[in-house]
Amino acid sequence: MALSRSYAHKRHKSHGFTLVEVLVAGVIMAAAMAAFARFNMVALANSRSQEIRANLEMVINNDAQELQRYDTQLSYASLSDPDAACANPLEYLAQHLTEQAPAPVSPVPGFNITREFIHDIQISAYTLYTKYTFKNDTNISSLALGPEHRVFEISPNFAAQCITLQSTNVP
Repeated sequence: MALSRSYAHKRHKSHGFTLVEVLVAGVIMAAAMAAFARFNMVALANSRSQEIRANLEMVINNDAQELQRYDTQLSYASLSDPDAACANPLEYLAQHLTEQAPAPVSPVPGFNITREFIHDIQISAYTLYTKYTFKNDTNISSLALGPEHRVFEISPNFAAQCITLQSTNVP
């Protein structure tokens, strides 16, 4: 009977966890939770960067469509100086768009959007390039954005009539 008491006593002692086992389990759990928290922070930062980029690109796309609308409305009949417009359609269109279309405004504080018209006849005689640049003005180091560029092409709507009129005026 003495043997069975000592066996029962040992069996009763082995039903719980020791302090060392609990500490080891706690350390493992803390390390796993720290890794998960870091993963969540990186995912949140990437999500914020993507949200900012999407907002900036939405403004740029809207502005490009607005420029396209102004170009479509600029017909040969509406030109104030057809000779100057036909002499250099790209420069005329760039000047018209600069005067008519307001510059894009960034919806995200700390970021700036700039628009530049590139009209080089050596590159293309009938394509106006619109270069948008967005960059972080405040240098927020946690957001790895900018400067980035987007380029759109616009062909002057009235230029086809200039070519047609010039070819009919040639003797």
